[in-house]
Order: sequence, then C-alpha cells, then structure tokens
Amino acid sequence: MRYFFPLFLSLFLLNGFFSSLEPTQALPDFSSSKHPVEILTLLNLGLRRLAADIEMVHLLIYYGSSEAMADDLNPPKGVPLYPGIFLRAKEILSLDPSFSYVRLYAAGALAFNLGRPDEALELMREGLILEPDNSKYKAYIAAIAFSQKGDERQAVEALGPYLHSPKTPSMIKNVAAFIYLRLKEWPQAAELYQELLNSKDAGYRKEAKKMLRKIKKRRI
Repeated sequence: MRYFFPLFLSLFLLNGFFSSLEPTQALPDFSSSKHPVEILTLLNLGLRRLAADIEMVHLLIYYGSSEAMADDLNPPKGVPLYPGIFLRAKEILSLDPSFSYVRLYAAGALAFNLGRPDEALELMREGLILEPDNSKYKAYIAAIAFSQKGDERQAVEALGPYLHSPKTPSMIKNVAAFIYLRLKEWPQAAELYQELLNSKDAGYRKEAKKMLRKIKKRRI
C-alpha cells in the first residue's frame, strides 16, 4: 500500500500532462469511449493491454447493464439493439488485436443474442487473419453458419470442444445450455448450467440455479 499513493499521484500528473498534448502517433478513434483521456494516457505510457482491459470492462458494463442503457434497449425504428457493441469491440481490438476473449464475447453476443451474424463473422474472420490456426474462431464461424440455417444441433456441436473451457464466455455457455434444453438434451444442459454456477456474473449464477431446479423436476 505504501507505493499506491505515489503511483496514483504520478498517473494523475501524467494524465494532466498528456491530455494537454497532441498525440505523437496515429491513435484509434475513442469517440464512443467514456474515458478517452485515461485511455490516451495509458497508450502514451505504453500500457496498451491495460487500456484494452479497461475498455473491455466498459463493454461488459455497456452490454450487461440494461437499466443504464434504456436507449439501447428501446432504439428508434431501424436501429439495432446495442448498436455500439461492434464498434466498441473493434476499438478494443485496435488496442490489442490478440485479445481473443473480446472477439469471442462480442461475436457471441452479436450472432446468438442480437441477430447480427454478419458483424460477428467479420470479427471472427479478422481474427483468423491474425491467427490462421485458431480452431476456436473456426468453430464459432461454423456455429454461426449453422445457426443462420436454423440447425441448432449442428451449432452447439461445432462449439462442443470449447463449451467447457474456463475461457469460454459465460454468455456462450448459457446460449448453448438453452439450445440443449430446446433439444431436450437434459444432461448436456445441466452440465453447462452446473459450470455457470461458478460464473463471475451473478446474473448467470442465478439463472443457472433456477434452470438446474427445473431440469431436476423436468419442468421445462
């Protein structure tokens, strides 16, 4: 703790200093970010991954806090739900292109929850350009394709090898569990809900408990 205050003071002073200067190199457009000054400060300090982590937290809050995002839940006609999720993901990836969790999380939300598979596929294909051998990206592309065709079984089977990975977003596990319920494949659904009991997101933990009780009683 004795180093905390000097570090905080240094960052505070640097923040004020760098905010008064024009960037010395081309930087991403952070017009949609709520904290552009802080992000620019971290970039000037060479802390790109930390900046990406902070922006990822903002993305999680943006997509997870429905009460605070009423406009995005009730957009004008012709405007999609959560219109900023794709651009926010792209901003984070401009900071750290190797931040694969961002691609997986945003692509899952866009493809399986928001009905915008084209944007999801763009994120995945960009990822494959950087990592041609990334099998998880390939699995997501396949799952999205099968989902577009209405083949739910093939969609979850494409994701199958990765569904139980601790690095797989809870959102994807929840979507897959719901598909298994629709297919009346109770053991597979229960296994995923059991894993979601350990999710960092309280909402998924609560939902998992409820669904496990229903599966036990077969009240689906």
